[in-house]
Amino acid sequence: MGLLALHVPSQTIGKVVKFYDGVDSVYTSTTNNAPVEGPVVAFESGDTFVGEEDSIVPLTPEEGEYYVAVLQSVGLNMKACAEAGAKRGMTQAKGMLLIGVALKTYVREINRMLSKAAG
Repeated sequence: MGLLALHVPSQTIGKVVKFYDGVDSVYTSTTNNAPVEGPVVAFESGDTFVGEEDSIVPLTPEEGEYYVAVLQSVGLNMKACAEAGAKRGMTQAKGMLLIGVALKTYVREINRMLSKAAG
């Protein structure tokens, strides 16, 4: 399939490798080896999600390109932050902790802005 999709509840984006419609193709849970009722989408990462209504949203090619570009940009910036921490004599663990805290701060702000925009 190769389509990028967003699983809304977990805020996970992945490349769809298999779609089980729950009728002609049924997903068997790796947790309990039982068939899963309803549609299931499998991502290239190995993550699988039950396709409850509106929980899986396909990304347009433009949205997919944007997402990949954002990942690349964040990755480059994290590398630069790690290097800056090392120059200041920080341990890798402390540098990663501080990067994680900074990212969580941005995520909280993004979520606050999204909530405000949703009204």
